[in-house]
Amino acid sequence: MWDLDARAGREVDRVQKPALNLRQVVSSVAVFCVVITLCVRIVAQSGLNSNRERSLSNLRAIALAALAYTSDHDDVLPLTAGMDEQTRILRWNYTHRVAAGWQADGFFNTPQRIREDSQMWANSLLPYIPNPKVYEQPGVTVLRRSNMNYNRHDRAVPRLLVGVAYNGILHGWERNAIAVPGKLPLFSQHFAMNGDGWALSMPQIWCQRPAVPCKFHPERMPQPGTPGQYGGLWFFIGEKAWTVWVYDSGMNFVSADARAYWVLMKIPNHPAYVHNVNYAPWNSLDPEPSVPIGGLPGGPRWMTYCVAPGKVLTVEDVTYPGYYRPDSEFEYERSSCDYPH
Repeated sequence: MWDLDARAGREVDRVQKPALNLRQVVSSVAVFCVVITLCVRIVAQSGLNSNRERSLSNLRAIALAALAYTSDHDDVLPLTAGMDEQTRILRWNYTHRVAAGWQADGFFNTPQRIREDSQMWANSLLPYIPNPKVYEQPGVTVLRRSNMNYNRHDRAVPRLLVGVAYNGILHGWERNAIAVPGKLPLFSQHFAMNGDGWALSMPQIWCQRPAVPCKFHPERMPQPGTPGQYGGLWFFIGEKAWTVWVYDSGMNFVSADARAYWVLMKIPNHPAYVHNVNYAPWNSLDPEPSVPIGGLPGGPRWMTYCVAPGKVLTVEDVTYPGYYRPDSEFEYERSSCDYPH
């Protein structure tokens, strides 16, 4: 009896359940597509967050290595570049091979050039870094230089990926002379790129005179008697990675006390700008990413340059990138800084 009733009940159920109509099928497919899209976005965001966290961890490891180096060098921070032994000019506008001597072409692997390249931060910090892979930033473009001979690699010397840039204004600066170590950038991501076998600093201190000491000065150029009004420069290599929107509309930094942090770069397009030097380097973006110097959305256009804290900018003053000045207290007023004009 129970079996018959049960079968009858099942038969009735089958008869009473009509087939899906077209509207229901379309609705079901639409819901399925929405769910899949959301899942893809969640997975992508998870990967992005993972890359950002790994990058922060790498930057912190590099900063700790720099602080260990500084302790061994009378509290003097790493050098932004090596010095040409012949001309006695700082190679401030040169990329440096990392590790020094990997390009075995009879020029970049000579004892002199290895000595010069070894002075630069990315090479001088290697003895303090347990794993040189921390130089690499996850999820970004690998960029080769056209003037580097990658076919002449000395396999005994590692060719490293370097996705970070040093605050070159700190060239030879004393750590105890930094006004606010917890806010001053020591390193940052080098936009959205890993240099294949090379590195540089950004921003870079500007020193062009031979055999003259080069060092940040609050109110003049880094080298005494040098004409000019900009004590530091910033520049780029590689349009395909030219963006400050590395991870979720921002990029990573690490401070002079090894605090790693992410900075949101939601800033207006040039010629509009924002007074944000107390928490970000650039005040405007390139409105046309592919022209003249960009390549991706989020390409920076104007870095904020400022005079010494508490001063009002005049046309005679020497300025440095405000966010990177070691004397910055990160309380700049608009009147102390240079903006797009």
